[in-house]
Amino acid sequence: MKITGIAKNLPDNSHIQGDIFIPLKLLEKYDEWSMKWGSNNFHTYLKLNPNTNAKGFETKLTGILKKYNNDDDTKLFLQPLSSIYLHSKFDFQTDWGKRSDVFYSYLFLGVGLIILLIAIFNYVNLATAQATQRGKEVGVRKVAGAGKSDLISQFYVESSLLVGIAISISMFIVQQSLPLLNQLSGKSLSLPLLDMNFWLYVLLFSIVIILATGFYPSFILSSYSPAKVLKGIITNNSGHNFRKSIVILQFSMSAILIVSAMTIYNQLQFIKNKNLGFDKDNLLYVRLGGDLKNKAVLFKNEILKLSGIKLASVTTNNLVDVNNSSNIEWQGQSAKADFLVTHINTDPDFLETIGGKIVSGRNFSKTISSDTSDKVGTYLLNETAVRRMGFNPQSVLGKKVKFWGFEGEVVGVVKDFHFRPLNIKIEPFIFRYRPKESYFNLLIKPDVTSFAQTMKDITKIYKNLEPLQPLNYGFVNQDLEKQYANDQRTSKMIFIFSCLAIFISSLGLFGLVTFTTRNRFKEIGLRKVLGASILSITSLLSKEFLKLVIIAFVVSMPIAYLIMNKWLNNFAYKTNIGWKTLIFSGAILILISIVTLSFQTIKAALMNPVNSIRSE
Repeated sequence: MKITGIAKNLPDNSHIQGDIFIPLKLLEKYDEWSMKWGSNNFHTYLKLNPNTNAKGFETKLTGILKKYNNDDDTKLFLQPLSSIYLHSKFDFQTDWGKRSDVFYSYLFLGVGLIILLIAIFNYVNLATAQATQRGKEVGVRKVAGAGKSDLISQFYVESSLLVGIAISISMFIVQQSLPLLNQLSGKSLSLPLLDMNFWLYVLLFSIVIILATGFYPSFILSSYSPAKVLKGIITNNSGHNFRKSIVILQFSMSAILIVSAMTIYNQLQFIKNKNLGFDKDNLLYVRLGGDLKNKAVLFKNEILKLSGIKLASVTTNNLVDVNNSSNIEWQGQSAKADFLVTHINTDPDFLETIGGKIVSGRNFSKTISSDTSDKVGTYLLNETAVRRMGFNPQSVLGKKVKFWGFEGEVVGVVKDFHFRPLNIKIEPFIFRYRPKESYFNLLIKPDVTSFAQTMKDITKIYKNLEPLQPLNYGFVNQDLEKQYANDQRTSKMIFIFSCLAIFISSLGLFGLVTFTTRNRFKEIGLRKVLGASILSITSLLSKEFLKLVIIAFVVSMPIAYLIMNKWLNNFAYKTNIGWKTLIFSGAILILISIVTLSFQTIKAALMNPVNSIRSE
């Protein structure tokens, strides 16, 4: 091919990515399978006219494939390009452009709001708790002629100053933390400081926070009667109950984050330890580049001569998210019983190399002439494919199967194994053995004790057979873990946010306990004079707040369960949110609360009763 133009680099956030663009016409000459109507190798992009009704146009696509292929009942759908990244659920797009899930956007938005609400609750809680200390100030101002609106304005000005300072500090922290945040999230985020819309959102956001933080304190404080507060008479039972409610809300939110972090971690551990139906450990793959795709068997035979190699097999896929699928026909097939089957072209050593198991029948024969010819061959099926065909592992043996136009006989059934991520159920699978076709991977089971020397030997053999293409290799288990990189990043960020939420909640609890114990200094002093122990005083001061934390835990568990159960539903194979997870989360929350409470209550219990009784 000849270079005819240079394209501008595509942005990182573009759905369409590529380094080299080649004409589709090329495939008409070199790739006959891509030209068949049943091929799933490509995606079709349409640019509709502005006045075209998308839904109406979509109905016209119904049955269009059947026009060219009588056996194809596949339904075609339209999807806006702008919705693919967050809202796409099509399996064939897992390896086509970047993709995420809108659930994670909602999750992190929710987490951010939770932390913000906890901080707002802290401010409101402590502001109302200090109402008794500011009561005289309010009384004096009212006597001096200040109206209720004047007092409300004062409290809102105070709130505005605090919010303004907080947002300024947060902007600086975010700007400095962006490299770390991008590393944790796997994104390329930046603050759009030159975008006026951004500052408009900041302004609106600030106003909402100011209104939220200033409303209740200003309402409570401005409602005091000046005559009563100047006499020291302040009763606010509703404020006391309100503060209790806020503590419950704060720690309920923290508990939800703890359960979320633990559930995501448990699911990732479940995935890591799940038996995939084959031995993924120490399973090496080598990509076959250039002409080596047509010399795969020769390359394999040379590799097997090395002392550090136990087993090897040539394949068209390395078992990391196999999603090549086509229609299959079989003997005894009923009308409307067709389905797509995922396929791989391999050799007789494949199952032994990966540790797969034959359920019934036999493996491919190592004698090529007995298993393949131009039009007749043999096939292996997995258990799911056999069930979908309406057979069992014994009755399917010997049945005729037609795949990609080649007829063959089922000689064996392979035990189901996972060849897609665990959020997808095991699908029908067919194994082909056609050594005359190209292979793209060599799976190797090396001796790990001499791996460094083995890789040098593999590299030498590779370069001798393919001097132009660089060696590209990896371990199957490592690539399998990369499939869940997004979930791993989510787990780390939820853990960090959980710690932040608990820290902020604990600060609020610490401030509230400090204020409460300060108001009860005389009571504490009298109790000590009358013989109360440090333990009893500490228990007295702590139990009311600890009771609130326990209530928060009880309230939050059903909510946390529902949220994380929804997340787990994204996986076809998943762990359960057991009672141990819930109890352990509650234990963490209560332990942190006890530590927070103890620091201030023990300090209050240890003070000299003489000083507290004398103090005003």
